[in-house]
Amino acid sequence: MYTLYSRIAVYLTLFFLAGYAVAQGTDPVLLTVGGQPVTQSEFIYLYKKTNSAKSDFSRASLDEYLELFSNFRLKVRKAQDLQVDTVPTLQRELENYRRQLTDSYLIDREVTDNLVREAYEHSKFDYNPIHILINIKSLSPADTLAAYNKAVEVRNRIPANVSASDFAALAGRMSEDPGVKENGGQLGWLTALLPTGFYDLEKALYNTTKGEVVGPVRSPMGYHVLYMADRRPARGEIEVAHILIREPVENPAGVSKSRIDAIHKNLKGNPSLRFEDVAQQESEDQNTRERGGYLGFFGISRFDPAFEDAAFALTADGQISEPIKTSVGWHIIKRISIRSNESYDIAKNRLKPRVQRDERFNLARQSMIQRIKAENNFKLQYENLKPLYISVDSTLTTASWLRPKEVPTLDIMSIGQRSYPLEDFVSYLENNPRMRMELGKSGVNAPTILRSMLENFSDEQALRFEEDQLSVKYPEFRFLMQEYRDGMMLFETTRQLVWDQASKDSVGLEKYFDAHIKNYMWKERAVVETFTLRDVGAAKQAEILKMLGKKGTEATLRKYNATEQVLFVREETFEQGRTAVLDQLRPWKKGQLTKPQTNTDGRTTSFYRVKSVIPPSPKTLKEARGYVVSDYQDQLEKDWIDALRKEYPVVVNRAVFDALVK
Repeated sequence: MYTLYSRIAVYLTLFFLAGYAVAQGTDPVLLTVGGQPVTQSEFIYLYKKTNSAKSDFSRASLDEYLELFSNFRLKVRKAQDLQVDTVPTLQRELENYRRQLTDSYLIDREVTDNLVREAYEHSKFDYNPIHILINIKSLSPADTLAAYNKAVEVRNRIPANVSASDFAALAGRMSEDPGVKENGGQLGWLTALLPTGFYDLEKALYNTTKGEVVGPVRSPMGYHVLYMADRRPARGEIEVAHILIREPVENPAGVSKSRIDAIHKNLKGNPSLRFEDVAQQESEDQNTRERGGYLGFFGISRFDPAFEDAAFALTADGQISEPIKTSVGWHIIKRISIRSNESYDIAKNRLKPRVQRDERFNLARQSMIQRIKAENNFKLQYENLKPLYISVDSTLTTASWLRPKEVPTLDIMSIGQRSYPLEDFVSYLENNPRMRMELGKSGVNAPTILRSMLENFSDEQALRFEEDQLSVKYPEFRFLMQEYRDGMMLFETTRQLVWDQASKDSVGLEKYFDAHIKNYMWKERAVVETFTLRDVGAAKQAEILKMLGKKGTEATLRKYNATEQVLFVREETFEQGRTAVLDQLRPWKKGQLTKPQTNTDGRTTSFYRVKSVIPPSPKTLKEARGYVVSDYQDQLEKDWIDALRKEYPVVVNRAVFDALVK
């Protein structure tokens, strides 16, 4: 049956492919639909896309597809003339799709994809820098500049070809890091992605070679001057379990070591022992003991260096380490799996959400907006904002703020050839009370809030301007939008003129049914009594079946259900070919019994008894309605296509079409 859903699938496939044509001077017109041209390239593209590996360009294949494609273009042409794309709900749907597609092209392509690729490249290495930190006393411009100048001075005092030990000594004297006396400026091994706020530091590390000095580099800590003490291919992340035997100060020397050695010897000597079971029995790590010592995945610089070195030294999944001493005691480590040297296609799904949560995403997005403004000659006319600045007061930070009664007809900014009047910005202020109130919480005055919101407004308009240029910059963007628009129009038009009519036109449906009643026939049917019998033993079961065959249903029920109900019955009608057990009895005869079959509960059996036989006969419209509606829809659609071909003649350029045949 050609159902509504199968139709939708066909149309969705078609509209996803429609509209691909790239009109070129050498691209001949293959056909016209009511005078509208369709190029050869559009047809070839859609033919290949639809038929995939079966695109053999045989005449039979091309002829078949030409029919399907022509019908599709006819329906779209009708939808265009009916102006279906002006329906508000469809316009909203199209706009939502445009927004999603725009994000894909603008944000994903220029921001997210680039950042994920960059993060992947950064994560290929581990970095071991030494740093000299210069603190910033406050966020004031003066203090920030003073800290920067001091960091530059420190950088200039570092001799060329400085060694790691000499740089560490300099850090001990010049660094303002509170921990420098203990760590000598060592930051430990680092890998991307660094925490939010340290994006510039991460980029500096990636672009610095072993033995090189770089800086100053800004981070939330201050300004850094960095020396790359070491650099190696990234270890990645490892998944492990461990057994821990603690070594308290009060323990006699050697007791913990002896115990861990005994556990290790037992594991090595008994391959049947499960590491997880031993961990549950012996480990003194209360956080992981119940999970069989499972620690999960971790990367570098999370645990004691000795523990990490031992874990990453394991070369195979399932391998266990020798006993390892750390600050908390003795460990035996089991490698479960390792995640290193991932391909970009695998890593990007893990990196993408982290990148989108990081400050680098907003920085890159803002950089993109500045590029858009620069490329399109963005100009801001501050003098035309003066009337608004004069009129606002402290109520701007409240929901009760009222827009000025009169807004001068002045342009406040321009992008490309597009100008934006002051009225647009006033409406923006009016429609974003939450933003105004949030900015007001910081204690800034109304003019400062206006400047901040003007920046947001100009950023939004720059993005929208760029959205409008996507169709020019990316031809495939235009194709996808056209595909979606054609598909929506086609779906809505077909719904109105075919599907809904078939469901609502009761008179037409009855006429169609009467004219095609032979297509809706019942096969031979059996009115059947379906029996369920409780477990009464084989002898009594045979006795009941015998009585059913001789005396019939009512007498059998009266006898065997007299004291308690052991036999249950319901009447059903089955059509030939629908029930295998009954089909084995054909030809059906009144009184036939099937063999009892034990049910899944194991306590009852079921069997059938033929009560009567109904010969083949026509169905009523009610009985066949689903099939009739579907067939009537097909007929209406066929009639519609015939009418469309008269309204919009399809003219095929046979010479162009024949040249496609291989």
